[in-house]
Amino acid sequence: MVSKFVEIARAVREGRIPEPQLPAAYSTAYDLAKALRDERGLQLATERNLIRNDVQRVEVEALKRDLRDGRRLGGRIVDATAADEAAQATGVPNGRVSLDALRARQVDLRRQRDEAAARLADLDRDLIEVTEQLRIAEGGVEV
Repeated sequence: MVSKFVEIARAVREGRIPEPQLPAAYSTAYDLAKALRDERGLQLATERNLIRNDVQRVEVEALKRDLRDGRRLGGRIVDATAADEAAQATGVPNGRVSLDALRARQVDLRRQRDEAAARLADLDRDLIEVTEQLRIAEGGVEV
């Protein structure tokens, strides 16, 4: 726990988090301080207006998750502006990936998968029905 307070104090001393903007909950302050260790974290937190004393833990957790995902994908994920998204829509390469675009794509793929599964279930029922009709037509016992 002491190391967490040291990290928070370091963030204040280095000016990453001005003391008046320090979150009241030490765990939120610690997570924010950790997220602000590098320039990318500081930039993203500033863009999202997360350096404030009333920041919610869920907001900081979303920041940490986005930073972690961005690192995992080679640092390409950052919040995209409307201009960036418009550039992506027109096929203009900009080396950035929009988190919102990725999430929308994920939702769309899940929807398509669910529709395909429902269609497959319909086809299975139709196949069972036709197979039964065929068995009856070929002289099987009618029920």
